[in-house]
Amino acid sequence: MDKKDLYKMRAEEFAKSFESLRSVEWRVTFQLYTGYTLLGVAYFHLLSAQQIQNKQLISVMVIVVTLLLWAPTFYLSFRIQERQRFARAVQNKYLGKLHDTIKVKRLEEDKCELDVPMPIHQGWYAFLVQRILSIVFAVGLILFVVFTTWLG
Repeated sequence: MDKKDLYKMRAEEFAKSFESLRSVEWRVTFQLYTGYTLLGVAYFHLLSAQQIQNKQLISVMVIVVTLLLWAPTFYLSFRIQERQRFARAVQNKYLGKLHDTIKVKRLEEDKCELDVPMPIHQGWYAFLVQRILSIVFAVGLILFVVFTTWLG
């Protein structure tokens, strides 16, 4: 096996790693929002039950469970992003070595010849949006519980 085959194989390996982490990321996000939904439905159902004696205790429990759902998921999303950035960086390093070995231009250098525009936003904005949505949903559920229990 020569170097270019090795670089190509390694780049493909880290591309697969990145994509598998994307799958994990979306499953975790879906599970978090499913948990929020189930908590909201359970709370609403318990709140409407007439035989509940201590609605404040149920409300506090829902708030605590919401935070227990949110905190580890928030931390996990940071770790997933860290691994994704690592996988993408290593993949790019191997692709750079492959480009150097077979003496071809990199995409950034070749974009004018290809007449392909580069993306306007080069950052990782999906992570920020997911974190903001996670915070908004958690705060929304907590505010719903607070307003229906103590302020409603």
